[in-house]
Amino acid sequence: MLRYVLLGFCSIAFGVFMILKPDVVWKINADWTTQDGSELSDLYVLSVRIGGGFMIFAGVLGLLSIIFSRMERVCCRSVFLV
Repeated sequence: MLRYVLLGFCSIAFGVFMILKPDVVWKINADWTTQDGSELSDLYVLSVRIGGGFMIFAGVLGLLSIIFSRMERVCCRSVFLV
């Protein structure tokens, strides 16, 4: 359970990083493949930012699913205890 929470937070953090610093992501990802280290294109910046948005969305969805599954277990226990 804890690893899924950590995975959700890491996913959100990486998504925010991708949105705020697409140039650093490019340097990590593609700079080593170019001979002259040419500049990144506008399309690449846009695609990395969209990918970052998806990472944040996946992380939030994962965290919400964990929260709601815990709430459901608590609600079901109280119903069966009555």
